Order: sequence, then C-alpha cells, then structure tokens
Amino acid sequence: MYGALPMSNVCDLFNKSAEQAPEQACLVYQGGHYQYSEVAAWSSDIASFIRAANIDKGQVIAVIMDRSPEMVSCIWGILKAGCVYLPIEPSLPIDRQQYMIQNAGCNYILVQHAYSSSYQTGFVAAQIDAQKIVLLQRIEKLAQVHNPDSDLAYIMYTSGTTGKPKGVMIDNSALYNYVIGMQDVHPITFGHRVLLKTPYNFDVSIRELIWTLCYGASLIIAEPDGHKDPTYISHVLAKYQINIVHFVPSMLQVYLQQEDTGFSKSVECVICSGEALQINHVERFYQSVSDVRLLNMYGPTEATVEVTSFDCKNLTDHRSVPIGKPIGNVAIHILDDSLKACEVEQVGDLYISGKSLSVGYLGNQEQTEEKFFPLVCDNSESTILYKTGDIARYLQDGNIDYLGRQDDQVNIRGYRIEFMEIQSVINSHKHVDDSVITLNAQHDSHEQIAAYVKVKYDAKVSEDELLSYIKAYLPDYMVPSSMTFLDDFPLTANGKVDKKALPKPVIRFSKHVLKAHSKTQKVLEELWQNNLKISREISLSDNYMNLGGDSISLIYLIKEINKAFNIDLLFQDVVNAESLAAHTELVDLKLSIPIESDEPSNDTGIEVVYI
Repeated sequence: MYGALPMSNVCDLFNKSAEQAPEQACLVYQGGHYQYSEVAAWSSDIASFIRAANIDKGQVIAVIMDRSPEMVSCIWGILKAGCVYLPIEPSLPIDRQQYMIQNAGCNYILVQHAYSSSYQTGFVAAQIDAQKIVLLQRIEKLAQVHNPDSDLAYIMYTSGTTGKPKGVMIDNSALYNYVIGMQDVHPITFGHRVLLKTPYNFDVSIRELIWTLCYGASLIIAEPDGHKDPTYISHVLAKYQINIVHFVPSMLQVYLQQEDTGFSKSVECVICSGEALQINHVERFYQSVSDVRLLNMYGPTEATVEVTSFDCKNLTDHRSVPIGKPIGNVAIHILDDSLKACEVEQVGDLYISGKSLSVGYLGNQEQTEEKFFPLVCDNSESTILYKTGDIARYLQDGNIDYLGRQDDQVNIRGYRIEFMEIQSVINSHKHVDDSVITLNAQHDSHEQIAAYVKVKYDAKVSEDELLSYIKAYLPDYMVPSSMTFLDDFPLTANGKVDKKALPKPVIRFSKHVLKAHSKTQKVLEELWQNNLKISREISLSDNYMNLGGDSISLIYLIKEINKAFNIDLLFQDVVNAESLAAHTELVDLKLSIPIESDEPSNDTGIEVVYI
C-alpha cells in the first residue's frame, strides 16, 4: 500500500551531508558560523559522552535550552546515541517542566548551565564541554515508561484533555519518512539557507532542525524570542539570504501588514501551517512577492509534523485555501460515522494512515487505542488509522478542504490548545466550583481565550490570586486573556452550559487609576485605547495583557508607537514591559537616544522588497 523506504535514518543523512561538504556552513548564529565537520564532531562528542555515562539506548533525555547551536548539537547527539530527546522550553512553568520529565520516566537532562539550578535536588551534574552544557542524572532512577523496543526518536508534549499535557511518541522510521516526504515537497541541498525560528518544543521545529541538516543546507538560528518580532525576522531574512521560512498564518498576516518588513530576493519558499490559512492572506502575499512559493501544509503532532501540502499558486476558484494532498507514504481518509469512505464533496471525519504515524501516547494505552485503531480497507488489508478530530472533505480536484474541529481543541497563533486542560487547572483551585472556557473573537479576526469562573459557596478568591495559580501550571499562551466571575452559568434546555448566552468577557482594569499626565503617557494611552478597542480611561498601572492584549496585537501596537514617536522599539524591548508606565519609560528612554536608520542592515547585496 505504501512505498518501501531504503534502510536508513536521519543520522545517516546528516553524516552523509558532513562527509560530502565538511566545510559547508551548517549552523549560523549571531554572526558565528559552524561548519558541518564541526557540528558533526560536536554532536558525536555529545553522543560519546552519553554512552560513557552508561545511558542505554532508548532512554529519554530532556533538553532544556534556549535556541542556540548547543541546543541543535545536543538534539543530534541524543539521536546519534540512539536515545530519545524530550524538548522542554525553559520559559515553561517549572511545575509543567517537572511533570513532563516525571511522566516520561526521564532520568537524564541536558541543560544549559543557567537552567541547571532548577534541578539540583535529586540529580547529580556533570559538565560536558566548554559550552557549559550540563548533563543531569537522576540519583534514584525512574522506571522506563515506553517500550524500549519502539526505537523512539523524540517525545513531544501537547495540550491534553485530562488536565495534563500528553506525550506523543515519534519513532525513527516516522521521522525519517517525514524528512524524505518533505524533500519531495520542496527539495533542498547545499547552499540553501533555512531559518530556525520555531520553538523546539513544537513539531514544526523538526522540519527546521532535522530536514535542513539531512540535506546539507545551512540552518540560520534566530535569537530567543526573535520569532515574535516581524522587524527582526525581516532583518534576518535579508542579512543571511534566507531561502525558506515558516510562518503561522496569523503571524504572516501581521508580517504582511508591517511597513518595515519584507522578503528579500533570496526567499524562494514560505511555508504556512498551525492554523487555517485564509484566502486574503494568499492574495496579500502574492500582491507583494509574486515569484515566491507559498505552501499551505497540514498535520498533527501525532503524524510527525505535516502530512499534506498545497501550493497556493494553484488557488483558483476555491472557496477556502485547501490543505492539499498527502505527502510521501501517507494516506488521508475522509470517513462517515460508520467509517465508510465519503464521496467527493461529502463532509466527514479526517483520518490519517501511513509511515508517519506516532507510536501513540506515552503511558496512556487507553487514549492510544481510542485514537489509533486498525481498520480493514477496500483492498482487505488492515491499516492503522489516526482519528484527528478534524472535519474535512475531498474536492473535485483531489485536494482536501479543511472545515474545522469536532471538539474543544483549538489552534491559536499556531499553539494547539485543549480547553479541557485549562478548565481542569482552574477547577483544581480549592475555592473554584466550576469553570467554562471559550474563544473570544477580537478585532482583526484574531481570537483569545476567555474564562468564566464560578466560585464555591462562601469562598473567596481574587482574580490576581487565581491568575497566579494558573500561571504556575500553564504556559503563557494557555493563560486566559479575560476572567469573568459568575454566580451561575446559563444553561440550555437540556441542562448544558449555553456558551452563546455567556456575557461579554470582563476586562481586568486596575482598581486604582493612576492618570496619565505627561505628553508621552497621554499619547500612549490613546494608542492603547485604539489598539485594544477600549473607550474608558487607562491607568498607568494597567497591564496590557490583562486588558485583552496578546503577542499579535502587541506587534500592531509597537508599530503605532514607533510611528507616533519616530523611534525604533523592537518586540524584545517591549514584551516584558507590561504596564502603561513601563511603556512610557521605554519610549522616553528611546527619545533621549539618537535614532539610527530603521532599515535592516543589508550588506549582502540582496535586494529587499518592502511591503
């Protein structure tokens, strides 16, 4: 049913790249270049260190590092050692980090020295090299959770319906199949440059981290948090002559609307996934850069990154942007409720089969059997299907039209989120009786998470207290933008919560208003009001995120601030300045410093097309 793959793995492909072009630039970071021979030796040294530490093949090794050359080398070192890498973003709440490590039966951690102090208890540390990579080994070992014969490559945690994140297990054959399939979609070779900007605990990073090095291309590593700043991305695309870059559709929309961003002539392919790409995104894209390939790709973590691809040049009279057709050794099934194949144009449930499927969920056989199950197909062969929970249909031209979800799982700015996990955390607070989570549609068509909370009888909990509690367990992108306390939830006739009857979310203004008085403060207050669509007075102590802001709306705000004051604030400057007073300090500081040219440095001779 599926094409046979040659006996190989991604490490063989990487080693082949290093043998064929040892002096080729493999990693580029902050102006430093690392040749393929150097990265190959570095990762092999890490693999040797792992073996010397008596860490058996198949053991899970967590990686807790900022985006950097050592992070890339450690991941490849783990794969070369035959072990399983578990990516953990350092910015995640420590309780969430520890849950993943414990749940995965992880006894070993590769960590940058700056983050090793969080794991001093119960671990012994060993320095690996001058790059300050530390190997932490658990003193009292945990039992291995996964099957040691499963030949896993990595475990990636996604939002779960049980109130805790769930670990998706991907084996080496699925990883290799994806890399081969991606090479068929858009071939790369020596001389290509790919931008690494996806956080490495999200599966899109696999394309950047693994596919790139398997075929000898150069990986340009964006600085930590650089992926959130359109101006920085534009600068990097031009300076390093990037050929291939990924955007979540909502971020692509922001990027296309900025005045100081553009695609250099070096860019040949932009890949979108993580959210539904809209027709207006495609139209705006081709108005700006007609000769760049735009791919709309689709796939869940359970099927190794992406399983379909659509070249947006083929968009004609489609009512929405299709997710395309299956890529190598993968099949897409649109089935009805009785698991029979739907006719063309008939809406059904989307199932995936093929060589890219996950082994299942770590330590959760019941959920694995629910989502991954055998089905006898028309040719009487039994195949394993993965039930995605997505709704779709086949179009007359053979492409697949994605229509949405069956459940409460959502994708916001590329983050996969289960409402049930947020609800479970809120409900675990000792004073909370129940909660309801919804999406709140904002201006500019982007959506935010809204929480409605019912407190237990005679109990009291402040909004700040509950928010602090939530932030201890959930990453920032899962923390509700608004929190509304209700005595009771509105119900439908059959007793279920009537989400349509819920009141508008309550914005979290400061209790005590500190009025704007300086010219800078008053201008910023007006910019905040316009950005957040708020008509009332804003206090200097008000928190931007508490008023309904998010990372996407913040990008628009920074653009307006720079325009109003003729300054060059970057996203990194503003992201940790939460209040109106803090924004005032940043602006006043910038106004006191002579401004340099706001155009990105372009000493490469590459023409930049500004949008």
